[in-house]
Amino acid sequence: MRYAYPCQITLHEGGEFVVSFPDVPGALTGANDRAEALELAADALSVMLAGYVKDCKSIPVPSPALDGQEIVAVDPVTAAKLDLHSAMRD
Repeated sequence: MRYAYPCQITLHEGGEFVVSFPDVPGALTGANDRAEALELAADALSVMLAGYVKDCKSIPVPSPALDGQEIVAVDPVTAAKLDLHSAMRD
């Protein structure tokens, strides 16, 4: 999928799993367990990329995943909107 980004999951003190996206600064979320943090990560990614659309910025290109990173993709409807935005910018 074109809008699938690597994320870093970090266990912070207190047991919270924090998810960040190196290619999409500001897309952050967290939860008390890893599975829930990954579920919330897709929403955080979609919201941040919607901000790129609103600000008329180009959508960042996902980098390859490094060891220890997970891949998170936006939902199909968001991907279609991002494709439209990118096509209009071109």
